[in-house]
Amino acid sequence: MDVTNPKNAELMEREPINRTFRPQKHFLTDGVTCLIFFGLICFGGEWAMWLSAPVDRRVYSIPFAAGCWLFIAPLFTWSILVWKYVSIILQNGKLFLKGVFGCREIKLSDIKIVHWSLSSHGQIKVQTADERGTINFYYYTKAEQLWLIQYFRNHFPEDQQQNWPLFCLKIALPLLKPKPDKPREPGPDDVLHTRRNWDRLTFIMTGITALIGIFTAWGLQKPGYLFLPLLPLCMWGFRYTVPKEGIYVRSTSADKELIYLLWWTGAATMILFLLILLDLPREYRGFIAPTGMLIWAAPFFWFLIKSEREEKKKALVEAEQAVKEWDDEFKPDCIGK
Repeated sequence: MDVTNPKNAELMEREPINRTFRPQKHFLTDGVTCLIFFGLICFGGEWAMWLSAPVDRRVYSIPFAAGCWLFIAPLFTWSILVWKYVSIILQNGKLFLKGVFGCREIKLSDIKIVHWSLSSHGQIKVQTADERGTINFYYYTKAEQLWLIQYFRNHFPEDQQQNWPLFCLKIALPLLKPKPDKPREPGPDDVLHTRRNWDRLTFIMTGITALIGIFTAWGLQKPGYLFLPLLPLCMWGFRYTVPKEGIYVRSTSADKELIYLLWWTGAATMILFLLILLDLPREYRGFIAPTGMLIWAAPFFWFLIKSEREEKKKALVEAEQAVKEWDDEFKPDCIGK
C-alpha cells in the first residue's frame, strides 16, 4: 500500500499508530548534577569572599554570588523541566506536542505543510490552516529520530513537504548511515598535515612575535610586550591533537575563501597603519573610520554570499543522490512496523 497517496487522511485513520516519545534521561541527570555542582561553587566562592573581605564589605559578596547563581541556575533548571514536561504523542490520528508551558493538539489529516528544518539538530515543523508545531530532534535518541523522520516522510505527499532534499543530506542520511570513524580518503586539493608542520608554524610565529615584542617594547618603553612570544608557545600543545601519522586537510591554495580573507584583511591592516602614521587631523578621523569599515565589509560580505550560493548549489546536487539512497532504504510499506 502506498502511503504517499494524497488521501493521507483516510490512510492514517485506517492505520492508527500510538507512540509516545520522551526526552532522554540524561537531561534530568545532567540538570540535577550541574545544579548541585555549580551551586557548591557559588556557595564556596561566596564563603571565600566573605572570609577574605573587610568586615564592612562582606555584605557585597552575597548579591555577587546570588547573581552568579541566578545566571547559571535557569539553564540547568530548564533541562530538568524539558525532561519532566516535553513529549511527543501520536495517538488516534492526532499529534500532541507537549512543552514546558503548554500542549498543542494537531490532527494529522489537517496538516498542510511539513517543513524539514536544519535548525538545531534537525526539526520537523508542521503547519495547519491555523496552527503550527515543532518537533525538535535534540531531545530524542537516534532511533526515535529515524522513526519520526520515516513516519512523516512516508505519510505525507511530496507537495506538502518542504526542504526534504537538504534535510535528507544533512540530517536524515547521516543518522541512517553514520560515517565510519576513520581517516577520509585524500582529495585532489588535500595535503598531509603532520605534527612537524605544527612545530614549524609555532617556530615561525614565535620568531615573528618575538621581533614584534622586542621592537614594540623598545619603541614604547613597555617591557610587557616582551612576553608576546608566549602566545604561540601556548598554542604549541595543540600539535598533539594531530595523529602521529598525520591527517589530510584541504590545501590553503585551494581555499578561495581563506585566501580572499587573508588578502583583503592584510590590505586593510596595511592601510590602517598608513593612516595612523600619517596622523590625520582629528576632524577627519570620525569620517574615515566608518567609511573604511564600509569599504572593507561590502566586498567581503559579497564574496561570502557568493560562496554560500555556490555551496548551496553543490549541496542540492548531492542532495538528489541522498534522497535516492533514503528511498531505497525505507519503503513506504515498512512504516509503523
